[in-house]
This record gives sequence, structure tokens and C-alpha cells, in this order.
Amino acid sequence: MNSSVFTKIVEMSARPIECITKTTYEDVYDASFGHTRPILIKNAISQWKAVSSWNTQYFKSKFGGLTVQVACSRDGVFRGDPQTGFEKRVEQMEFGKFLDLVSENGHSEKKYYLQQQPLDGQLSSLQEDIEIPDYIGQDLLKEKNLWFGPGGNVSPLHFDSANNLLAQVAGSKLVILFSPEQSDCLYPYPKDSKTPHMAQVDIERPNLAKFPKFQNAQWWKAQLEAGDILFMPILWWHQVYSLSMAISVNFWYSIF
Repeated sequence: MNSSVFTKIVEMSARPIECITKTTYEDVYDASFGHTRPILIKNAISQWKAVSSWNTQYFKSKFGGLTVQVACSRDGVFRGDPQTGFEKRVEQMEFGKFLDLVSENGHSEKKYYLQQQPLDGQLSSLQEDIEIPDYIGQDLLKEKNLWFGPGGNVSPLHFDSANNLLAQVAGSKLVILFSPEQSDCLYPYPKDSKTPHMAQVDIERPNLAKFPKFQNAQWWKAQLEAGDILFMPILWWHQVYSLSMAISVNFWYSIF
């Protein structure tokens, strides 16, 4: 993480997300209070072929020459801009080059992150290595995406407009979560900005003079290891830290 002080605050103040090991629809529904609370599902995808096979060599052999759009950041924090969005913070490169940069983590001028890469597009063959969880109906699924990056990457605090299942295929991530009821304490960007789903407050180094309500915020934490799934309900705020080189798949879906 970027701040040892924040790490201590998280350890002292954050409440751990409830963990379950069963993954039927009923188990997830009950543990999440009817899809309204986040839960961590341990070893939910251990049977996926992806968990045992996805690594840099695997991706390079299958997609090394493929051109992909990669987000870049000088400090490893992948922010949006309220005026321009995200479009100016990406580079086009071959997948193989991206994999080399990930492997050289800490030795390049920038950090790179393959974010929200659709699995219905040029990487569609990867779907053979994963399974859609049984508790998502095919008619409810909106998107499934690949996320791949080195340790140290941070996705700043934001919320999604659909339910989210974050499946950790390789490496580990720490997720800090705030309920929708905490939104006033997080100071979302204006609705007419390019980033209305993102918080203005930096939760690691909050400017309490500018964002005084943040001192009243309460948060949860969940650490995902390979094989785990984190369920995050719609509108729940989350900030995501890659604790090591991490490969994830997420599923956005509705419940109606």
C-alpha cells in the first residue's frame, strides 16, 4: 500500500467482510442479506483452469502479438479526470510488451494496468478457462472482464452501477469498502462530471479541512487470494490494491 499510516488505520478500524465457503445461490443470498452486503467467498474458483494456468508465459504464448489498450500511471494510482475521464491515460501496445513491463515492476518509469478488458472480444478464448458462477443467471450477466497488473497498482475509491463479483485468479488484492450510506462522507464528483462514480477524498491522505465529513466514515476490508471471489453490491464504494502481480476476472450483473 502507499501509506504505512493508512495501513495501520485500516488494521485498527476496518471491519472484516464476512467469509463463506459455500457458493449456491441461496448461500450467497443469505450471507449477503439479499445481495445488499459484500461477502468474501473463499476458494470459490479453485476448480477453474485459469487458476492453475494463467501467468505471464501463458498470456504471452496466446496473445503476445495482440495490440491492447493499457492504462498508465506514474505513481501506480489509476485516477480518472473529472473533466476528461480516462481516455488520455492509456497507451496502445502489444500484449507481450505489456507483460514484459509487468514483469519489470519497479524498474520502469510508469505503472501499467490492463483494466476492464472484455472477455467477449479479442480475448474470448480465455472464457474456456473460467466458469460463470452458478448464482449468476445468464440473463442477468452484463459484462465479464480481465484485469491484469503488477503489485502496487491502486484503483481509487469508486462505485459500480451493477453488482460486481471480483474473482481473484492469481496474486492477491486488498479491497477497502464503504456502504452507499457513507457517500456524503466520501464527496463524490458532481453528476455532470466525467467521473460521478468516483470520490474526491483521498482516503489515504484525507484533507479534512476540505472534506471534514470523512472523519465520520466507517469502512470494511477484504483480502482476496487466488481462488477467492468478493461480492460487492451495486453502489458500494471500493478502493482496490494489488498486493502482488494480480490477475482478476470480474462479472457485472443485475439481480432483477
